[in-house]
Amino acid sequence: MSPFTCDASSSNQDVWEVRMDGLLAVLTAMQIRWKNVSVARSATIKTLIDSLNEFAQKQLCYFHTLFTRDPAARNTDFPPDYVYSVTLEQIQHDIDMLQRVIDQRGWGDGATRDTLLGNADRLASLALSHAVKANLIEPSTAALTYFHKIPSIRVIPYAQVALIAVPYIALTSRRDYLAIPHETGHYVFWHGKKAGVPIYRAAFEKLRDLLRRKIKPNSAEFTTWYNWLTEVFADVYGCLIAGPVMAEDFQDLQKHTSREEFGRSDGYHPTPAIRPFIYHQVLNQAAGAGSNWPQQAKVMWQNWLDFLSTDYGQSVQLLPEEKGKPAKVVPLNFFTALFTLPDVVDDLVRIALDLLKDVKPGDWTDNTTSSDLYDAFENTHFNTTVAKGVIHETVQPFDWSQWKTKLEADSAAWIADIQRQPHVPDWWWLMMAGGWAEIGPDTK
Repeated sequence: MSPFTCDASSSNQDVWEVRMDGLLAVLTAMQIRWKNVSVARSATIKTLIDSLNEFAQKQLCYFHTLFTRDPAARNTDFPPDYVYSVTLEQIQHDIDMLQRVIDQRGWGDGATRDTLLGNADRLASLALSHAVKANLIEPSTAALTYFHKIPSIRVIPYAQVALIAVPYIALTSRRDYLAIPHETGHYVFWHGKKAGVPIYRAAFEKLRDLLRRKIKPNSAEFTTWYNWLTEVFADVYGCLIAGPVMAEDFQDLQKHTSREEFGRSDGYHPTPAIRPFIYHQVLNQAAGAGSNWPQQAKVMWQNWLDFLSTDYGQSVQLLPEEKGKPAKVVPLNFFTALFTLPDVVDDLVRIALDLLKDVKPGDWTDNTTSSDLYDAFENTHFNTTVAKGVIHETVQPFDWSQWKTKLEADSAAWIADIQRQPHVPDWWWLMMAGGWAEIGPDTK
């Protein structure tokens, strides 16, 4: 095999082409290994390997050629080496993720593996189906799951596949499959469309217009809301399509922090002390006729207030410190829990619910009146819920030029907006590839 180079007329490689050469060798080995393999989900796995191979080369060479032939395209804040590094880092993330998928699907106890991952695949497919029926994502969208140390979504630009990591603890604890609805929400955020407009763009524009009337642009507070938007959207979607059991699970997850972490935001996820109010609002606002969601929300609300009144309660840092000014801090007490904290996330929840108003709510415990939602999900409704999910395979080849044209057309207004901001080059969104360069398996 000849050395990889972006210039067909030259055999000389720079260090980035040398590095890409190694990644392409790995992908070639993966293609050879899977050429004649036929196991559960092998068609989708082969398509992903082939599509990543195609995307990787075209993405790097586009920027390599751009910066070589058009020096004016270079940006002092984001030099070419930064772009190449980001691109190769994301390709390595995807290779690592696909290796996990291959290792888990390709050998071992086939019956156990296919059953457990099959359950996860079906639940992920069920979670996606609500967005399909609402015409937010393509009907051909497939879901592929694998086990990992933490639940996560891998946003990829080269296939209509939601790649969802399920925690290993789901092997014996069915409630930990409840991470799937939330992670599916991330896929809908980045790949969904509403009235022909990408959901991510509509959401950010709604938030930007709302914040400009309230908060100074480019402030730390402004940035916080932007950073939280994707997580709040995923919370809302997950709660909307799985119901109270997902809300209870994520409320309990907020207790899995140290006392200091409980009252602080990591910059991307809503502060744990605040986050349960997202689910309470969804359960109250999205409940249909005959639904017991408001009753379930009332119980969770009281449980959360009781928790906040324990020794775990403390002052909460709502927003980050900004240019030497003290961070905005409020005490955790009944008054702030009842009024201040819900107001913090109210705007974000309303934006998400508005964009998801055509999504028909679901309930993974079938509107149970049981006081033990976990038992209802794990022991009563799990199998019937899993059976509702229909697994789709994808064999659609990837066309980089077609993808680039579509991304530019879909994101024209958004791209024009970010170009008006200082230091952001016009090729930025192509480098980000619609969210590909923001969320990695090891960055959440």
